[in-house]
Amino acid sequence: MAFTVVPSAGAKLRASVLSALITELRPVSAVKTSDTSRNTTTSRTADPDLSVAVPANSTWDYELLIVATSAANAAGDISIEMQYPSGATHMYGAHGVVDTLASGASADLFAGTDSRDNTSPSAALSFGLSTTFTSILVSGRVEVGATPGNLLLAWAQSASNANNSTVKNGSRLVAHRVA
Repeated sequence: MAFTVVPSAGAKLRASVLSALITELRPVSAVKTSDTSRNTTTSRTADPDLSVAVPANSTWDYELLIVATSAANAAGDISIEMQYPSGATHMYGAHGVVDTLASGASADLFAGTDSRDNTSPSAALSFGLSTTFTSILVSGRVEVGATPGNLLLAWAQSASNANNSTVKNGSRLVAHRVA
């Protein structure tokens, strides 16, 4: 899918062309409106809110802010992966606290990356959680081929634990089309 052609100087700018241009340049986003908790599972599944549609033959840069907590310190933590359409190419990196966080919102930083890959889902990364809010910042690029679909966060606990790991209301995914 090519970008919309802008009319030459002096030509009329039709409403349909203007609408197409705005649609192409507007970021797409998803924001959590309620908390999602998981416990006793290490099987990463799609978050019910953090997903955006990406059309065929397009390239997107994205940022994902995950705000999360655990019902108990040093319990469960979080394991994340990005999922994307079949045939797409993806790369990403993430920053958050190490998964040995005992308590509190600050600890050593863990910076994980996934090299350019075309196997969805991406490699999983694990981060620490505590009873205090912690945040994980993910950024990446997805180059979508002929198959459209969704770019989404899938997650679970890093280690199965009866205490909830929770991705909080207000976490968000924003994607900007670059090609």
